[in-house]
Amino acid sequence: MADARPIETVRLEAFSDAVFAIAATLLVIEVKVPQAAAGELLHALLDEWSSYAGYAVSFAVIGVLWVNHHATLERVAKVDRSLLFLNLVVLAVVAFIPFPTAVLADYIDGGIANARWATITYALVMMAAAGSFALMWLYLGRHRELLAPHCEEHAPATAIRRALAGIAAYLVTVGIAILSPAVAVAMFALLTVAFVFAERPAPRK
Repeated sequence: MADARPIETVRLEAFSDAVFAIAATLLVIEVKVPQAAAGELLHALLDEWSSYAGYAVSFAVIGVLWVNHHATLERVAKVDRSLLFLNLVVLAVVAFIPFPTAVLADYIDGGIANARWATITYALVMMAAAGSFALMWLYLGRHRELLAPHCEEHAPATAIRRALAGIAAYLVTVGIAILSPAVAVAMFALLTVAFVFAERPAPRK
């Protein structure tokens, strides 16, 4: 049962945007300035390729999650205490993304065993991100009084289906990571691009 006292979404949106912005900014901290001898800077910069790749992919991931979060709140007219906590779950996962990004950047070329666990860790966090959105939309689907009048009837089911598809996709990358961490990293990039161009929900009227 939804809480009887609804809350406006303004503070929720402002706090959420701040967390997304901080998480995206923290990614660059892991891109270290290399130490290089005279004439070796270019080589040292190229050696940091994993940090650049991790930053690019995770920044795009956080961007996609922010866009999805924005689309979600566009369809929410009011929030209750339970939805606030579910939103905190989403933000907790988003704020954690810099950690698996750093692990992946540090260990992708640190031997097959370390690379395997680094990619698996990253995939699990991505699954948690998708799962947190599924939980939020599952709650909204059961408490439609919180949704705005313009929200499409099929929006909760569509959002849950897309989140579950994301979980399944990253679960596949776990299996791929066991065989080839490098291919799994490529899959992370491809999945991010796929989510960017995924079917958008119908615009509100």
